Amino acid sequence: MVAMARLATGLTQAQCAKQMGLSQTKLSKLEDGLTVFVDEAALQRLSDESGYPIDFFEQPGGRVSLGDGFFRRRANVPARIFKRMEALINIKRMELSKLVRKVDLDKKERPSWSVDDFADGAREIARHLRHFWNLPIGPIKDLVRIIEDAGCVVSFFDFGTSKVDGLTIYCDDDTPVILLNRDVSYVRQRNTLSHELGHVIMHRMPTGSMHDEAAEFASEFMMPEQEIRPSLFPLNLEKLVHLKLKWRVSMQWILLWAKKLGALGNSYYKALMIKISQHGWRKVEPYDSEWPLEQPTLLDDIIDFHQHDLEYSENDFIRALRANVRTFRKEYLKTVEFAVV
Repeated sequence: MVAMARLATGLTQAQCAKQMGLSQTKLSKLEDGLTVFVDEAALQRLSDESGYPIDFFEQPGGRVSLGDGFFRRRANVPARIFKRMEALINIKRMELSKLVRKVDLDKKERPSWSVDDFADGAREIARHLRHFWNLPIGPIKDLVRIIEDAGCVVSFFDFGTSKVDGLTIYCDDDTPVILLNRDVSYVRQRNTLSHELGHVIMHRMPTGSMHDEAAEFASEFMMPEQEIRPSLFPLNLEKLVHLKLKWRVSMQWILLWAKKLGALGNSYYKALMIKISQHGWRKVEPYDSEWPLEQPTLLDDIIDFHQHDLEYSENDFIRALRANVRTFRKEYLKTVEFAVV
């Protein structure tokens, strides 16, 4: 827990050792579990520096490696940022595990299917899931609600970098948590959400093909081939804008899906991508700002249950979660007001 707090705070081991009044050798052995004794005054100094209470360091649990697992990143994340992000995500996982275990989530059934059991792999799973959940034909309007209705917690998260769009972690009771980067467009949020949903349904252990499978799932789930294919002939920029407004996904995602479906050849795909680049639409497409981000509500409901049904005060929350007293309100209480207790 010392290492987790240090990394979450952005301290190097040398900086942390100096702050705690320890030698780096002693701190290194402490973090590696080679020694368990540490002076309480040293822990208090780290607590003061990091914002994590003393009992944070005394709780059971530990780091779960993210590795190359269930998260979408646009490029390699620098090691320093990745380590801090990994620590913060692990802390978030531990906190959410404490919250969800007290709540009976009223959810629709969430299946777990393997691509090996379906002839058409991930695409067939996406079609089955839409039918299994009785989703209407056509575009999906509120993807966050659909995912949260299946007992997945969706939450915005500060990854400390724009290179990570989202990530799936699991609470101790196996409740999936999809963390989303708030600093993305509406259509990119929906791409990430559907991709992560694919992981939740199809993958519990990382595999070499899981990201391709999740991408196939996401495309079929958001734009079923049978429904969108007739609209792909002919395909030009004007048609892409029209389809984007209908399906609420990015033009580039539609174009890539059309290529995978064989609706256009590689050369024409490249030509349209060049035109998109010439218009300056690679990063920001038309109408990206037309839709606000879909807002998760399940975590707010869980917080509200603790506050009103279980009568938790703000101090109760902090003690139960062993939360960082400096960031607790920002992380959990953006819209919740507590009476002074």
